[in-house]
Amino acid sequence: MRDGVKVVLIGQPNVGKSSLMNLLANESKAIVTEIPGTTRDPIKSDINIKGVPIHLVDTAGLRETDDIVEKLGIEKTWEAIHEADITLILDDVTDASQNFEDKFKKKLPKGQSIIIKNKIDLLKQKPSINYENDVPHIFISAKKGDGIQLLEKEILKIVGKDHKVSHKEDIFMARSRHIDALKKVNGAINKAIKNLEAPELVAEELMIAQKSLSQITGEFSSDDLLGQIFSQFCIGK
Repeated sequence: MRDGVKVVLIGQPNVGKSSLMNLLANESKAIVTEIPGTTRDPIKSDINIKGVPIHLVDTAGLRETDDIVEKLGIEKTWEAIHEADITLILDDVTDASQNFEDKFKKKLPKGQSIIIKNKIDLLKQKPSINYENDVPHIFISAKKGDGIQLLEKEILKIVGKDHKVSHKEDIFMARSRHIDALKKVNGAINKAIKNLEAPELVAEELMIAQKSLSQITGEFSSDDLLGQIFSQFCIGK
């Protein structure tokens, strides 16, 4: 849960990587222009899909270039590709010459990938998905947002195959005091609901719930923290 899943967007310039990045992040994280090579350094955004933490990375477009700065950006793109749990490979569906997978498949590491055919709005196509050799091909419009649900669903499907996504086995652990705090929060909220006609009692129960929740979020005093530590551990000199 802490490490999340690293999802990297790759493709040639102007295929819509930055637009898709902004769509998934639900904010303008990446600059979108018609000028090839706008994105130089990887742009990162932490998002979640149905509660699953995703580390999303937009990268420089892969192409041959004499621009020294752009070359450095492309080198970082390949570094991000080799670190990715899931690779989103974007193509411009209106340009038959931009078959990224065929051009770079020998360089791509073996692993989970999704082929995204973007800009279906220009061809007035509807979002769809098909599979070729078990690799999903999803037709979307990053500009209009069409097909984004298909993409998110496919990402979650891959994440469900833990042994293929994770390089190591991560364990989410909660301390017993966290569980106890959540039980107190639940109890206080239920009492508040039962006493809605008595504002003073509701306020008191909500204050108890907030204080209990702060034991997990860290929003309580240092004295409280020391009390928690010394109550659970024997600390020598």
